Amino acid sequence: MPRQISRRALLAQTAALAALAPSAMATTPMATEQVPGVYRTRLGAFEITTLFDGELRRPIDDTYIRNAPFADVQAALQTALLPTEFIDNPYTFTAINTGAQLILVDTGTGDLFDPSIDQGARSLAAAGIAPEDVDLVVLTHYHPDHVGGLTNPDGTPAFPNAEILFPEAEHQFLFDPARTGQLPQMMQNFADQARTKLSAYEGRLRLITDGEEIAPGITALASPGHTAGHIVLHVESEGEELLILGDTVTYPALFVANPNWHVVFDADGPQATETRIALLDRAAADGARIIGYHFPFPSIGRVAATGDGFAYVPERWSGILR
Repeated sequence: MPRQISRRALLAQTAALAALAPSAMATTPMATEQVPGVYRTRLGAFEITTLFDGELRRPIDDTYIRNAPFADVQAALQTALLPTEFIDNPYTFTAINTGAQLILVDTGTGDLFDPSIDQGARSLAAAGIAPEDVDLVVLTHYHPDHVGGLTNPDGTPAFPNAEILFPEAEHQFLFDPARTGQLPQMMQNFADQARTKLSAYEGRLRLITDGEEIAPGITALASPGHTAGHIVLHVESEGEELLILGDTVTYPALFVANPNWHVVFDADGPQATETRIALLDRAAADGARIIGYHFPFPSIGRVAATGDGFAYVPERWSGILR
């Protein structure tokens, strides 16, 4: 017959175990940061990797959207269950491995923004992408959060073997003092920073035009409005399509649902709206996947047309590349 354990003995054992628990837990410190942001997926025969560079909390007020009452902006954020006085703006760039070439689309913020969001090099390393193995870097436009990662802190090229592809129309704007001189001071600073970054690649800068195939299956498309010469990339492999949107569509809770709104950073608001609607229409009609530079990570999904705008459907994370 089994020996009976007294209630007093049971309580004593329980107290002893409880006394051990805190010291056992204390041996495992809590994390202070997330693991690097890397997400891979297939597009036909291509491998697509999105690379998280971080996010920056941006207070917003009635100047953030130029052509909508702030109350409407706050209502849109509230509908998305988001704070209404700020946005946590993410930054994500993209790598395309075609099997023959390794291509980066934009480079992250580098040393041009808050150091807390300069995580691009960390994400590249976690993805197993060595900077010297990058063949092409395609820049969608000149803003610092896209060109900042071009150079190391000492000003040397971060991608020593890469050719830099830059939109010809953007280059004409960027190097025309009469046009950049008309910009607000902040944008003039952006232009100065971009010219400095590009100068590190003297002899390895190639200008690209609308409709140009920069690699088999990858075509540059003019998409002006956010900047004068902004481009997006249309990527196609084995019948599957992807649009890498750059900043033609930024924060999706605001600008997918309300594509006619003009963010303060759009150089030409009406033109940006026209471009945005055309791209979202195309993505919805073709069933193409999209990547947005300022979409919540992993920054890839699809859009569906609604009555007066579009709905963004984020891609479900999968542990299997397919």
